[in-house]
Amino acid sequence: MATCRRLGPNGRDLRPSEPVGVGTIADQYVTRCEQRGFGLNVMCVGPTASGKATLLDSLFERDFGLESHPHQPDSVSIQTVRETIQEADGSVDVSLVTSVGYGDQIVRTDSTAPIVEYIEAQFDAYLQEELKTKRDLQSQLDLRVHACIFMLRPTGKTLTSLDLQLLQALQDKVNVIPVIAKADTITAAELRDFKTLLRQEFEANKLHLYQGNVPTENYPMAVVASKDTVSVGGVTQRVRRYPWGMVEVTNDAHSDFNKLRKLLFRSCTEDLRHSTHTVHYEHFRSEKLTLLGGGHSDENGDQEPQTVTDMYEARRTEIDNEVKQFEATCKQSFVQRVDAENNRVKEREAKLASQRAALEQKFAAEAQALDRQEKEYEQALRAFEEDKARVMKEREEGLDKKKKKGKNK
Repeated sequence: MATCRRLGPNGRDLRPSEPVGVGTIADQYVTRCEQRGFGLNVMCVGPTASGKATLLDSLFERDFGLESHPHQPDSVSIQTVRETIQEADGSVDVSLVTSVGYGDQIVRTDSTAPIVEYIEAQFDAYLQEELKTKRDLQSQLDLRVHACIFMLRPTGKTLTSLDLQLLQALQDKVNVIPVIAKADTITAAELRDFKTLLRQEFEANKLHLYQGNVPTENYPMAVVASKDTVSVGGVTQRVRRYPWGMVEVTNDAHSDFNKLRKLLFRSCTEDLRHSTHTVHYEHFRSEKLTLLGGGHSDENGDQEPQTVTDMYEARRTEIDNEVKQFEATCKQSFVQRVDAENNRVKEREAKLASQRAALEQKFAAEAQALDRQEKEYEQALRAFEEDKARVMKEREEGLDKKKKKGKNK
């Protein structure tokens, strides 16, 4: 007879009815999961003032302190909060992510990028740990988003182009759960028609969104959330107060809030986690490793996996080739620049030599002219001295003749 095992603090005895006791494996798995702990990462995306923080607080029945933000026209950002929730004998580490400023921009070209980049960044962080030689995935903080609650405005009309663009970008990266926010602001008939219109749009645009066990007629779910509470029949409930009465958040006749909570926590939690790892993460991992050279094609053109060592060697060879090509390009560019500089220097030298020759020729001509002028000046000076001497001599001779004449008289 198989040994009986005692599980849990209450000491639950497992007494197998069969000799082998394989029926206890499921309970052993439960025990191991309880020891490891559970994690649930939920993202809530929607326009400003759509009630994202209120919905998350209502779902988990607590105040996470998520800040309400005014319109943010500059760019879209991400707000995160982590908390451990204890309930009965179980606990779960919850990571909540909300978008800030989505749809507030005038030019919305990059409005979807921060949301998609955050999801991919969590995938990439997990992949980096997974590819390590010595990895510890059990202690790795896994922040991969398991569910994305996509809040739609209760317009009663079609999807906006921005919402459609983001849904198309997210459908292959995360389990997208579309919900109609503030569903108490439109009539029951309008809400019914709006759901039908949205389902038609989802199908027309081939959107693969997460439905879980939600009936088709209730999809997408229309929810109401509130931070106000009242006591109804001795039970505290969240409500929205109006002059004509109250809307009870957990009343199935008023909203699909209970269906959303059931899908997230009671019936599809493990399916959300499982599909995140086996579908969305595997899709990201395959694309990433393919870009890194992590696969090769067989004769039929199908992608075959390689070992990590082969992938590493292939990537290293590729990088070495890129470095060699870059070095050759730099060397060629350097040689060209040196040759160009040498040519420029030679041209400058030739120009300076030509200018020097012209100046030397000019200076030689001016020197010859100066020599000639100097000789002419010397000749003129000698002629002047000779004339002066002659004049002085003639003057003296004239004076001597006058003196002699005076004596004779």
